[in-house]
Amino acid sequence: MRRVWLSALFAGLLLAGLPALLGWQAEQSYRELEQRLGLLGWQVERSDYRRGWFQSAAETDLRALPLPGATAEPLRMTLRSRILHGPLGSQGDPLLAEVETELLQQGQRLPLDHRPALLRTRIDFAGRGDSRLRLPAFELPANAQRPATTSEGGSGLLSFHLADPGLQGRFELAEVRLQHPTGNRLTGQGLRWDFDLLPDPSGLWQGKTGLEAALLELVSPAGGPRERIVLADLKTRLDSRLEGDRLRLDLAIQLARLEAADQPFGPASVRLRLEGLPAQELALLQQRPSAPLGLADLLPLLRGNPALDLSELRLTTPRGEIAGHLRLGLNGMDPSAEPNLLLALTKLRGKVSLRLPEAILLQVLEQGARQSLVAADAAEMARQRVEAFVQNGWLAREGDQLRLDGRLESGRLTLNGRPLGLPLGIR
Repeated sequence: MRRVWLSALFAGLLLAGLPALLGWQAEQSYRELEQRLGLLGWQVERSDYRRGWFQSAAETDLRALPLPGATAEPLRMTLRSRILHGPLGSQGDPLLAEVETELLQQGQRLPLDHRPALLRTRIDFAGRGDSRLRLPAFELPANAQRPATTSEGGSGLLSFHLADPGLQGRFELAEVRLQHPTGNRLTGQGLRWDFDLLPDPSGLWQGKTGLEAALLELVSPAGGPRERIVLADLKTRLDSRLEGDRLRLDLAIQLARLEAADQPFGPASVRLRLEGLPAQELALLQQRPSAPLGLADLLPLLRGNPALDLSELRLTTPRGEIAGHLRLGLNGMDPSAEPNLLLALTKLRGKVSLRLPEAILLQVLEQGARQSLVAADAAEMARQRVEAFVQNGWLAREGDQLRLDGRLESGRLTLNGRPLGLPLGIR
């Protein structure tokens, strides 16, 4: 009988202490997720966690991480959370914790169609979890940091495992409209951002991310008649990976249609690779205070002998197709030496190939000349410049197309085998 009473007492103490144990585990899980917000571009400025017996409360102040060289005031947000301890979730399934989070700005709820923006997070006992975001429709007035913003609402999903430092997810917005006091207006429809990211000890991230937009429309007064640019079915993919102590970026862009100056363009595609970027130097740039970047700040990146490879550039225009590729890189820079711009120019190597309709080049040159000349003179100047390049052999005329094949060696540039006559570095 005594043994039965002791067993019951032990079981009672265990059940009584279980919420406290689960509360402690829930707090560790919450703080781990806070740190992963850096993958999404947020830094924790303040974290206040108040642990209770059966549930806890937390407030986390976030600041958007600025891009290198950015000077604008960063966006700030507060997460106000209620953490329900396990062992059972609201649906009766086994859970370590269930978290309901509101998004606040300057301590106030966002004016989101009379409903708060709500993030629901579920974490199981194996450390797996997901967060689902519901963003109602909202209207935000313009202020010094942002234009007037209207959205039809959206949703998001984050997936994670506490034993894995990565983060996967997606965010979707049906429609968003930005209106600047100057009259510029940007409208986006069918917006989607997906990602699969992994942090690196240097402070950089690796992984894949993609941005898609069914429609982007920019309307601007332009000091008189309104101008309109439309991008339809835009898809971008960025792949970032570390190769030793160097970072490699692969970017792919596809566009089904572009409308500008009342003319249709597209489809268009771009494939670009940037490699040989020293991860340590990039991390230092990312950690520096917000201030404009100068040339001296970027010189340390030359230590990795970086290379740019634009393997595909295609754009269909009303007057024909523009196509080309470019390879530009450093070769022979000493990683241990102090970077020197003049020395780098002598070690720069490159190739470029470009095909485009002659009418397109004439139009570009004419528009540039119109800033200081009347229309007739600007058109004549554009024609004379193209003829001069053809006569010197720097451009080759093939029907209504122009061809350019260039090479850069030891600071000297040749176009179609003819020297341009302008040394770019030390001979």
